[in-house]
Amino acid sequence: MTMQIGTWAEERFARSDPRTHARYHIELGKELLAHGFSTEAEAEFRHAAAIDPTSPVPLAALAEAFEANGDTAQARAQAEAALRIRESADAYVILARLDLRENKIESAAHEVDRALELEPANSSAQDLKRALAAKLAEKAQP
Repeated sequence: MTMQIGTWAEERFARSDPRTHARYHIELGKELLAHGFSTEAEAEFRHAAAIDPTSPVPLAALAEAFEANGDTAQARAQAEAALRIRESADAYVILARLDLRENKIESAAHEVDRALELEPANSSAQDLKRALAAKLAEKAQP
């Protein structure tokens, strides 16, 4: 049944523009990732990147999948690849989380600021900004 749905979706989206087709695979990948199917999610994100190579969104989603699996090197590489295509708040947020995890506070703060410049209402970036402020306050206490 899964193959039939996949075949139907590919037939349907083959007639649409690449961005719409890629968006379908990104959303499917995010749903799979949310349910713990990281290998399948990664495949969907890679497929989306192949369909729409001009968009940073599939690469940022792929970076999130790698981050979720603990592969920080691949997560960083994919987020940086997304930024080479076009700046995106999502890619900067991923880099900021990775930097924060590695205790690179200044770098994380810079990445969060870039994300918020692009998308001031980005809740993930806002949460990271608060986490960074708390970390800095903690560090400043004797």
